[in-house]
Amino acid sequence: QIVSDMRSLARGGRSGTKPVDVCETIRAAIRMATAQWKRHARFESELEPGLRVRGDPGRFCQVILNLLVNAAEALAESERTDGEVRVRCEQRGKHVVVEVLDNGPGIAEEVLPRVFDRFFTTKSAENGTGLGLSISRDIVRELGGELTATNREDGGCCFQVVLERVIEHEHDSTQIPSAKPHVLIV
Repeated sequence: QIVSDMRSLARGGRSGTKPVDVCETIRAAIRMATAQWKRHARFESELEPGLRVRGDPGRFCQVILNLLVNAAEALAESERTDGEVRVRCEQRGKHVVVEVLDNGPGIAEEVLPRVFDRFFTTKSAENGTGLGLSISRDIVRELGGELTATNREDGGCCFQVVLERVIEHEHDSTQIPSAKPHVLIV
């Protein structure tokens, strides 16, 4: 399954823009990133099923994978023994909101406004290029959405992706309550 996910990611922009199953895309990113947090953090996801956005599954997966890996790396650097990475996905009005949260050290306030700048990184030259977050933001903007970063009051940070929800069928409406979210704890 990981090889299949990697192939999908590698195809990137070639598959065009179509409705993307958000939960399935997040699950693919989780499978690829699992090794990153396996030793450093507990992982939990809460995914509302049936949500779709317009885009490219490979590029959307690239965004989520980058956010997950960054969270895991922040926890590894902090050397916390109780590290936690969480992914939440839910519908809010006409939008789909995906949040990647961690309980790491957070982002220094003076650095926070620059995290999406090209070539800006707090990592060493061997470990970072400063392109991951800027590329991720560009991808989300191409999809008509927004990617933001904030520090959490209780420590750590939250990266939030907001995209417009795609309604594929007439009976599928933002007024219909969705099914209970699936929770995965690793």
